[in-house]
Amino acid sequence: MQILANSQGAIVAYMPINEAVAIATPALLCQQANTTTNTKRQRELIAVRVLLYCALNKSIPIVYDQHRKPHLADNSYHIGISHTSQWVAIILHPTKHVGIDIETIMPRVGKVRAKFLSDIENQSVLPNDYTTLTTYWCAKETAYKWYGKKEVDFATHLKITIDAPCQTPQHQIISTLPIMLDMPNLTQILSVHYTLILPDVVIAWVVA
Repeated sequence: MQILANSQGAIVAYMPINEAVAIATPALLCQQANTTTNTKRQRELIAVRVLLYCALNKSIPIVYDQHRKPHLADNSYHIGISHTSQWVAIILHPTKHVGIDIETIMPRVGKVRAKFLSDIENQSVLPNDYTTLTTYWCAKETAYKWYGKKEVDFATHLKITIDAPCQTPQHQIISTLPIMLDMPNLTQILSVHYTLILPDVVIAWVVA
């Protein structure tokens, strides 16, 4: 398990899914095997719970509300969860709402850029700048998870401040990207933090 420093009072932790599954207890493996027959989903659920235990040194059940937003059963922390095919990440804060996302930088993000970027945002990114595109997606997904409700259009309701453009993410150097959440019931600017944990893996989180 790795924990990011300078995380705005939150615990931001991540680890490889393979590593988490390898150290999971037999009871946890059996429990998650009974919740779904999808092997990939089983591994993700196991990894989340292993990482949570490693971060807090105790086991706390995770429950989900009607919007599928995760919560700890004892309400001791606000929690955010994300995973790729190889990595799992969580964020915890005792009093503030949180969001987190982890993504692998790959060219396929270029094929869906028009679905999550506004026209102005789209024009500001070079066609093959997959690092910036992935960072924008990661930041918007983080803001969406912080909001925790459905019916969010990433291109319309989550707006990047173009005059404060994305800094190319660097390993273990934390940068910040302002995202305006502009919903009918809430307008708020979120300072989304991001960094690289590997040359091709970006992680973003928000505490607010």
